[in-house]
Amino acid sequence: MKWTVFFAWLLMSFNINAASLIIKNVAGTEKTLTFEQIISLPVSEYTTDLPWTPEANTYTGVSLIELLQSQGITEAKAVILYGLNNYAAVIQMSDIKKYKPIIAYYKNSKPMKIRNKGPFWLILPLDQYAELNTPYYYTQMVWQLEKIEVIAND
Repeated sequence: MKWTVFFAWLLMSFNINAASLIIKNVAGTEKTLTFEQIISLPVSEYTTDLPWTPEANTYTGVSLIELLQSQGITEAKAVILYGLNNYAAVIQMSDIKKYKPIIAYYKNSKPMKIRNKGPFWLILPLDQYAELNTPYYYTQMVWQLEKIEVIAND
C-alpha cells in the first residue's frame, strides 16, 4: 500500500511541475500552453555561443514567430517577455522578424531545468549576426521564460 501511494504521488508531482508558457494577446486574453503543445510546433535550432555559457551549445525550440502565429497573432508592435524571477524585456516585432529568435526548450538535446535557465529560454542567433553581440540584445534573451505579452500596433 505504501508503494502504491508513493507512486501515485510521484506521478502527480510530474504534472504539478510540468512546464507551461502563458501567451497574453492584445485583447488581454491569456492562454496557457503546455510543454507538449509547444514541442508539437515546428522545430527550429541554433548552435551559438552565449555570454553565459563557456562554449557554443545547440538550442532547440520553436521560433517566436511560429509560436505567436499558432495563437492567431500575426501583427504586433512588440512583445514583453517575463521570467520566473519577474525580469521583463521588450523585443520589437521588427527584430523578431529579422533575427528569428527561438523559444528554446532543449539545450544539447536535453530539456532545460529551471536551475539551467529553463524550461524556456529566448535565444537569439548571436553567431549568425554580429550586431546581436551587444548588451542591448543580451537583455532580451530572457531565461526561465513564463509569459509572453503581445503589444498592439499603434
